[in-house]
Amino acid sequence: MKRSFVTSLLLLSLTAVALANEPLWTDEQRLAKRDVVCVATVVSTQRVSKIDQHNDLFVAVLKVDGMKKGKKTSVGSTFRVYYEFSPTGKNIRCPKYAELKKDDKGTFYLRLITDSIRKHLGLKKTEPNDLFLEMGSDVKTKEKDTEQSDGEATSKPARSAASEASHP
Repeated sequence: MKRSFVTSLLLLSLTAVALANEPLWTDEQRLAKRDVVCVATVVSTQRVSKIDQHNDLFVAVLKVDGMKKGKKTSVGSTFRVYYEFSPTGKNIRCPKYAELKKDDKGTFYLRLITDSIRKHLGLKKTEPNDLFLEMGSDVKTKEKDTEQSDGEATSKPARSAASEASHP
């Protein structure tokens, strides 16, 4: 009886992971799968357009603080990153939406904008250095937690301008 319960629990867990659709990659695996990886600060975010009834298109301007992979940009430069977010401001999709706000700092795992990505996003034209942030787990933000006594930075998800507007 105990063995069948453990087996059932294991199968249920594996099924949940398989259906989650959120890649469970290590940072090294994520680095290998993305075209550009940089440490950057969000300068601004702006809603661009509505993709469909479930997704809005946003663009963030990032200022590069350090490069880990790719030659599309350099330290000190700025570039645009397109990403999807919910028009309701709720992040209930799996994989989760990327949520960005001004002054967020973190590591960004980015993709080049291919023709298929451009078509999916409804963009007619993009600049050569524009990139795409596919999902929330492709950004690892670092924010100072003032409540911590040891002064360590903590990793927290960032929030989009849409999220900020709906949650004052």
